[in-house]
Amino acid sequence: MPHTIDADLVRTIFNLYAYGINSTIRQASIKLITIECQKRGLRKYLHSKRNANKLLKEEAYLGEKTTNK
Repeated sequence: MPHTIDADLVRTIFNLYAYGINSTIRQASIKLITIECQKRGLRKYLHSKRNANKLLKEEAYLGEKTTNK
């Protein structure tokens, strides 16, 4: 069973990347996503471009990898 808070954060990042920050910014870069995470007060882990990019590429979140955790 996924951890609810972490799952919500992952969904938020994927939605920002897929649909944009708002109606004005439709294609969000990793840099804009990290700035938005800071504005929303999301976990400090997501304030790093490297970490946000890593999260978007994680196979387990994409459904391409099965884990035992």
